[in-house]
Amino acid sequence: MSFGYQTLGFGGYTSRTIDDINYIIVAGGGGGGAGGTSGRNGGGGGAGGYIQKDTQALSGFSGEYTITIGGGGAAGTAGTNPTNGTNGVNSSAFGRTSNGGGGGARGKSSLSVAGLAGGSGGGAQGIAGGATNQPTSGDSAGFGNAGESNVNAGAGGGAGGAGGAVATQVGGIGKQWINDTFYAGGGGGGTGVVDSIKAGGAGGGGASSDATNPGTNGTANTGGGGGGGIRIGATNAVTNGGVGGSGVVIIRSNNSNLTTSGSPTLSSADGYTFYTFTSSGSITF
Repeated sequence: MSFGYQTLGFGGYTSRTIDDINYIIVAGGGGGGAGGTSGRNGGGGGAGGYIQKDTQALSGFSGEYTITIGGGGAAGTAGTNPTNGTNGVNSSAFGRTSNGGGGGARGKSSLSVAGLAGGSGGGAQGIAGGATNQPTSGDSAGFGNAGESNVNAGAGGGAGGAGGAVATQVGGIGKQWINDTFYAGGGGGGTGVVDSIKAGGAGGGGASSDATNPGTNGTANTGGGGGGGIRIGATNAVTNGGVGGSGVVIIRSNNSNLTTSGSPTLSSADGYTFYTFTSSGSITF
C-alpha cells in the first residue's frame, strides 16, 4: 500500500492514501434574546462549541461510537417581561463534547443584562458578554469565543472570533472546515432601528430582527446562534429573537464502508466519504 501524499480539491489540503479520518463536532447554537416593551433590544445567540480533529489513522478507532447531535436554543420571547434566548444543546462523539452556545440577553428596561455563557457566549446589553465555556485543553478541547457587550445589544460569539469583532453588533465568525464550509457563527445583536439589520457571523449565525420579523434563526446543522430581537422606540413595537441552529457531526474517511445508524448523509469528494450526522446515531470501525 502506498504511503504517498496527494493534493485534494477542498482548499488544497493534503492527505495520506492510507485509511484515515477527520471530523468536526458542533453543538447547537444559542437562541437570540428578545426585545422588551419598556426596555431595549435582544442580544445575539452564541454559536455552539466547535471541535475539530485533524487527520488521524483509522487504526486508532475500534468498535462502535455513539454520535449525539444537540438542538438549537429557544428564541427569547418579546413583551413587558422579555426573556433571554436559551442555551443550545451539547453535541458529542468519540468521548468528546462540544458545549451548546449561550443564549442572547433580553432587552429589559434600563437594566444591564449579561449574555449567557456557552460554547460561544451570547451577546449582552450594557454589561459583559457571555463567556465561552468550551475547554481549550483535554479531551474536549475546541473553539469558542465570548459574546459582545453593547449598550444596544451585543452580538453572539463564534468559534473563530468574538461577537462584534468583525463589526459592531455583527455575529462572531465561525470556523472553516476541510469541506470549505463555515460552522458555528454567532447571531447578530438587535439595533432598535427599522430595517437596520446586523448580520450573523459566517457559519450559520442569524441576523438581527428587521422590526417586522423576529431575529433570523441560526442555520440548521451549523451550530449558528440566533439573531437578536428589537424594540422600536417610536412605536414600542417589539420582536422575538431567533432560534439557534442545530448542531452537526461530520466524519471524513477514505473508508466508504463504515457501519452507521441514525441515517447519516453520505457524500464523496476526492476519494473520501463524508458521513454527515444531523441527528443522533452511531458509527462502527
